[in-house]
Amino acid sequence: MKPRQFHIFDFPDKIYVLLKDQYRKYLFDQAIAKLGSREESSIFLGVGKSTSNLWYSGRRFDKNGKQISLACPLWALKKLFSKIPYDINLLYENIILLRSGHSTIYKPKLPLFESTKLYSLLGNLLGDSYISEKNDSPNYSNKRKELAIEFKKKLEILGKVDFKETVSGRHYRFPKIVVDIIKHLYQLRHGTFNASLPKELWELPREYAAATIGAIVDDDGSIADDKIEIYSASRKLLEDIRSLLNIKFPEIEFGSIIPKRDNYFFFQIYSKSFLQFKHLIHLTHSEKIKNLDFNIKRREIRKTGITLGKGTTKSLILEFLSNENLTTKELSRNLFISMGTVNSHLNQLEKQGKVKSIRIDRGYRNICRLWSKVY
Repeated sequence: MKPRQFHIFDFPDKIYVLLKDQYRKYLFDQAIAKLGSREESSIFLGVGKSTSNLWYSGRRFDKNGKQISLACPLWALKKLFSKIPYDINLLYENIILLRSGHSTIYKPKLPLFESTKLYSLLGNLLGDSYISEKNDSPNYSNKRKELAIEFKKKLEILGKVDFKETVSGRHYRFPKIVVDIIKHLYQLRHGTFNASLPKELWELPREYAAATIGAIVDDDGSIADDKIEIYSASRKLLEDIRSLLNIKFPEIEFGSIIPKRDNYFFFQIYSKSFLQFKHLIHLTHSEKIKNLDFNIKRREIRKTGITLGKGTTKSLILEFLSNENLTTKELSRNLFISMGTVNSHLNQLEKQGKVKSIRIDRGYRNICRLWSKVY
């Protein structure tokens, strides 16, 4: 299957289109001439004459007498264009914005090309985005600034959009029309418990699958010493990802889906596939990239058979802590051994009264635990 391009008439009927005045009037005049009269055009569209007149004028007045630009529903434009010849590129040049409810895309970029960036955006929508079935503004939730910046760039493949950071600094609101368009184009099931991948991913080149999976791992994955874990409340989404990995990336080995507390599920990509994952799946999350690179290098060192002598690891830990307080993760990176091994040594040193933990934050294998040497 070759990547497609989506034209305006592929978008959902409920979207409204604001056209430049001269072109809009030309379009309606052409349709009226074809259908016989304004009244006939209103009957053809299935609306009252006053409504079709408003669409023709492209403006209305609010209760305070302020003039407001009025967009025309896409379904009505589809019907009008079915009766007259038109130049699709001329139409695109005359579209000012697309609107759905209170959400807007300004200066829409049409046609919309089926790119890896579009699929990466789709992966984000299935990952760390909250999308209500109501008319609430969706939001992208991630404390990593670089991922928020990248997400905004992906949104801009559709045009200029509002992207606002909330007070908390980790939630970003974006227009619901973006979700409406993508859900419609791919007939997506979306929701906390029933999200799934579009069927087209199994037919497109594998870089499209790589972009989608990479975005999901950026948002809903973790990279530990001996595995990559991908989480979701939707078992179907994880089943789809595993199926896609199996077909598109047979080099990557992974395990079964495991239930997790709080109605979540996860599965693991094994550490033997770290190098293949790095080469095949694109990540943006800088810390996860560092974790992956570290674990690949650590595995390479381990394969050489070179190990630290008995007691050496504890001596090096005490030496590092003599210079500054360090977390378990920082010690692991300095020693090029796993966090689990470092943590085991630290616990023994703590019992011997040689080190102490001066901060304990929740985290995988105490990665946020800060250690100090006892003198």
